[in-house]
Amino acid sequence: TRMAAAASYIKSSAVAPGGGHLAFITSTDFTGLHDLKLNLITLPQGDVQTLTPLRSAAAESGPEPSPGDPAFEAVRAIVDLPSLAWSPDGRKLAFIGAQDGPSADLYVYSLDDGSIAQLTDGPSQAYDPSWSPDGKNIVQLGADQFGTGAGYSMAGVWAARADGSAVVSLYKPDSGDEVILGWTAPDTFAVYSFDVNCSYRNFRLFNIETRSETVLWKDYFTSAALDPASGRLRDFATDDAPQA
Repeated sequence: TRMAAAASYIKSSAVAPGGGHLAFITSTDFTGLHDLKLNLITLPQGDVQTLTPLRSAAAESGPEPSPGDPAFEAVRAIVDLPSLAWSPDGRKLAFIGAQDGPSADLYVYSLDDGSIAQLTDGPSQAYDPSWSPDGKNIVQLGADQFGTGAGYSMAGVWAARADGSAVVSLYKPDSGDEVILGWTAPDTFAVYSFDVNCSYRNFRLFNIETRSETVLWKDYFTSAALDPASGRLRDFATDDAPQA
């Protein structure tokens, strides 16, 4: 069954926990610069609806942006990086959009009433939203520019209340990217840093309430995995140690 127009490029998608809904982003060109939209499919019926454009009318009608321009970096945040995340109960969708200004920000869509709320607003480009296990908070990363492969110009990491009541600045990274591996508790996520020269380092737990961190492995490593059911570290590999 065809569920999206043939003329559209599908840039990314995310299935709600338990199924029933599929969110996906489309554009009329491969780069995502034109007619970028967030869509929703209801399963198994296959009913499709467009939820919102993801770029402002001013951006659509303006000159073509180039790498380094905020408008171009906003598109990259939406189509080249993780930008869709369903809440643990599958009733809300966190997504990244730039429909209200030149930068990419964090929004949340509610299946229950069809509302869309903007949670963050700032000059940096939001990306990679991550829900806390209790569905109360969404952590987002932010970068001023995404560069050309040598790491990002990181602006910060923020936690937004899913009900729109508050946004808290957590920390400003000293890395070329931050990777949120998962959550070990409703207030604590596992995260590590990326450097272009030596890859991953500084694997740690970060508490969003106290804004404190517990370093698990300071040096460089190759891979790590977290059990989503228990919130425990299940696999960890370094260059000088076997997997644990």
